[in-house]
Amino acid sequence: MKHSGWIAATALLFGCSSPVESVRSAWKKAGHEVGELKPVEVRVAGGKGSAGTVSGFEATLCEFENETKATQAQASGLDLVANNVGASISAGKMLLVVADRRKADPTGRRLNEIIKVFHEKMH
Repeated sequence: MKHSGWIAATALLFGCSSPVESVRSAWKKAGHEVGELKPVEVRVAGGKGSAGTVSGFEATLCEFENETKATQAQASGLDLVANNVGASISAGKMLLVVADRRKADPTGRRLNEIIKVFHEKMH
């Protein structure tokens, strides 16, 4: 059992990152400016959430127990978007809620890119 700690540490270093960090890294790799995604109090019921900014948009990522709960939470995610341009999209056990509160993306191109990277990373 001497080696179990070493194995656990190696696993953490080589690919056992959280889904939030995986998505964050994918956004950065795609050229998006990504702020720190900090854990937040429950924003969408039943999910473990992290929030921050991605290319000037407000973004919340929530992890759920399973895909069904993430899909069911999409409607609640739209409540966070409110009257702004944005989206609430689930992929796997994750839900992305993103809003353009500053109206910085009139064409919607950057918003679509952020959603596409999230979707590709989670599938």
